Amino acid sequence: LGPYRRDEALGIFGVIDENESGDIRLEEMVWTVVEAGRIRHSIYQTMADINHCINTFDWIALLVLAGLMIFFILLLYVPTIKDIQSTAGYLAIGLAFAVGRTVNKYLVGCIFVFFEHPFDVGDRVNIYNMTANISVSAIVTRQSILYTVFRRVDNGTDLQITNERLAMKR
Repeated sequence: LGPYRRDEALGIFGVIDENESGDIRLEEMVWTVVEAGRIRHSIYQTMADINHCINTFDWIALLVLAGLMIFFILLLYVPTIKDIQSTAGYLAIGLAFAVGRTVNKYLVGCIFVFFEHPFDVGDRVNIYNMTANISVSAIVTRQSILYTVFRRVDNGTDLQITNERLAMKR
């Protein structure tokens, strides 16, 4: 690296020399490079998942805002809409009960992914099932607003658990 970058070279050497023996074995170098690649891939995957979550949140917020705007424009400019306003109100209340659970899952997922954010893609977690009294070790492979996908360490199968359920777990 040249004489002017001696301190930087010693710092890099210190990071790669894991056992601090003064020399670098090929296994140490390979492990360090592979681990750096895994970390970089994990950061990229987390950014892609969060980008997907933000885009989903953006589209749903846009649809809700468009629905409200259309409703208020109809109230202002269509005189016969006031006659059917009570019917539309009952319809809105019925739809609120019908989609209330879905909206609740969506809001809990948004809070879980954006604010709590307990783990990232690539993290290893232990999932404890209280009913079966077993603990499963898994790696986070994908996060979405409504669910998170884990890959079990013992047999390599995928688990998909809703974020609403994960928010209640530790």
